[in-house]
Amino acid sequence: MITIYGKCPAKKNRYRVGRGKVYKDDVVVSYERNFLAQCGDYRNRLISSPFELVVDVYFETIRPDLDNAVSTVLDCLQSSSVITDDKNMIKLSARKFKDKIYPRVEFEIKELNYE
Repeated sequence: MITIYGKCPAKKNRYRVGRGKVYKDDVVVSYERNFLAQCGDYRNRLISSPFELVVDVYFETIRPDLDNAVSTVLDCLQSSSVITDDKNMIKLSARKFKDKIYPRVEFEIKELNYE
């Protein structure tokens, strides 16, 4: 499991429009950079085969939605070139936990032989 420390933002609520374009807000941009810096050996693996994502999300409170965090993690995996496309995910195991002191995401990708 790889651990990404920091609060995982819900990206769907973090966009703004200006000059006819859609921009990510600073919280999302900062998290994506943080994710890239911490993803270690997974970075640039370009996994293009079917895979399973196992992810545990530790929030400061139990209120945030797990599905929003999973969506953010998948986007970060794609922008970090860990995976080529999130459509190749065929199995997902996700759990939500509370940790006020160390919010984080722990994940593992298992490539699958799927036909």
